[in-house]
Amino acid sequence: MIYFIRQGSTHIKIGYSADPNSRLACLQTGSPVKLHLQATMQGDFKTETGLHEMFAHLRKKGEWFKYNDELKWFIRMVKEHPEQNNIKSLYMESQKQRLLTKSKRSGVNHKLTQRIKGA
Repeated sequence: MIYFIRQGSTHIKIGYSADPNSRLACLQTGSPVKLHLQATMQGDFKTETGLHEMFAHLRKKGEWFKYNDELKWFIRMVKEHPEQNNIKSLYMESQKQRLLTKSKRSGVNHKLTQRIKGA
């Protein structure tokens, strides 16, 4: 099972474990900051590797990544679609939703919003 464990508001660990709750407990022992299990999804080491490659530009160290809007929206999609384990599809949908939300907040013109919706 793939897990996403958040450390504060700045970092997230993407890993694989048969028991994410036990993994959380082990990591918590060595962390001075409270850790939170954000989400889990079906997957194996190949899925984990794919996620590490997908978010390589956010890597801080090892399996720890910068926790930004891009990752927040991806995790949101994981939570909303627990049956889905195609990481590329989840990523594309998460970023589409992120851009739609951002454009609504900033009042970006209607044509751009329609293009994103159609993507």
